[in-house]
Amino acid sequence: MWRCDSINKLFNRVNSVFEDFMSEDILELGRLVEGAFTRERVLHFNRVACFMLNKNGLSQSMEVYNFFSNLNIPEFTREAFYQARMKFNPLVFKKVNDNYLERFYKTAPVERFKGYIVLGIDGCVADLPNHRLLKGEYGGIIGTDTDIIKTKAQTSGVYDCLNHMMIDFQIAPYKTSEKELSKYNMKNALKHFKKEEQLLIFDRGYPSFELFHYLISNNIKFIARVKNNQYKKEKKKIKSNNGIMNIELNISRLNHIKDEKTKKNLLKMGDLELRLIKIPKKDEEIHLITNFSLKEANYEEITELYRKRWEIEKSFEVLKNKLYLENISGYTKIAIEQDFYSQILTYNMVQDIKNYTDNILREKQRHKRIQEKAQKTLKKKKNNHNKKVNTNYLIGLFRKNILQIFKEKDYKIALTIFKEMIEKSLKIYIYEVPERKFKKIKRRVSPKNKTNIRRNS
Repeated sequence: MWRCDSINKLFNRVNSVFEDFMSEDILELGRLVEGAFTRERVLHFNRVACFMLNKNGLSQSMEVYNFFSNLNIPEFTREAFYQARMKFNPLVFKKVNDNYLERFYKTAPVERFKGYIVLGIDGCVADLPNHRLLKGEYGGIIGTDTDIIKTKAQTSGVYDCLNHMMIDFQIAPYKTSEKELSKYNMKNALKHFKKEEQLLIFDRGYPSFELFHYLISNNIKFIARVKNNQYKKEKKKIKSNNGIMNIELNISRLNHIKDEKTKKNLLKMGDLELRLIKIPKKDEEIHLITNFSLKEANYEEITELYRKRWEIEKSFEVLKNKLYLENISGYTKIAIEQDFYSQILTYNMVQDIKNYTDNILREKQRHKRIQEKAQKTLKKKKNNHNKKVNTNYLIGLFRKNILQIFKEKDYKIALTIFKEMIEKSLKIYIYEVPERKFKKIKRRVSPKNKTNIRRNS
């Protein structure tokens, strides 16, 4: 049985993306060339946007063929699309994504930890085609003769670990540090959640006195993993796995800070009172520091929250292996940003749908277990884990149906197509296995995606 309010709100959020593509504000932002997208052509602005949103990782010729066939519009060539995309501002997808997130947090059921939005920050390296223009723009791995042998870019994202939304995503040259990009992530997250309490989770490599100062100054809670050899003097005083430590702020510790105002403020503070959490492991002990007090969150809650940081790692896996983020369709900076930012928007739309369908499966399982318990027919099953919609299948359904929703002018018919897509997605599910572990795979030497050998179907 459909929950009409929820399904209608979900559909309205998805459909609002196409409405944004047709708005005057977005059109004005989207023009890289004055006077572009003013005439009524086959490839007008919202079609170009939708084309990139619906990227399937196929050869460009097949992408073009599938697009005009599905929309039943006059044919156009890949050269015509290339000319249109060079006039299209990739920041459109960032703006529309911001709009989507705003609607999501206003109209969707949002999960929090004691009122806090739980955000994880992490970065990953992206493979790019080995083309001279991209080598010059982004750099990469340098071989023995100082030539770039693998073109790569550095990316960084801030991710809602409980609601599975990518809040902000940055792409920059390969040599850019994750720390540097994380500043943009945090700034944009703070802007987006200015009225919300935030909790940020970091892995090793991010913690610094400048970071702690920034977060504390903005009333942001944090959990950060630190290296075991950091703050040794203060750690020795903590005999338990959970205690308060005072980190001394002296000139020798702060001398590396370039921003004089930050350095002065930290010296004035004298020390930082933070909480140390130790998690015993077979290989090595994990050390976390947080500004949560002992009353605000207990030991078990802190350790469980830190594990939630893994959700951003999983989002990168979906982006790379299911949405083909690295399967680049052009050799310019504009094309790279269009491909990346459009797929971040696609990811959030798909994940919004997945949140809804996973909740339906969870509710069905719960009711079934209650019924079986009441009838005393509950048996120990081999697989008693929670069901989740198969992400790969859902993405495939999304690709197949989203163009039909885009071209349909009748709201009721478009909603019916959307409901049928949801119904189909519920039939193909997987079981969620908690704390599943896999052997680490050796890094690939050659790029995974070949620009000259691409899928045709």
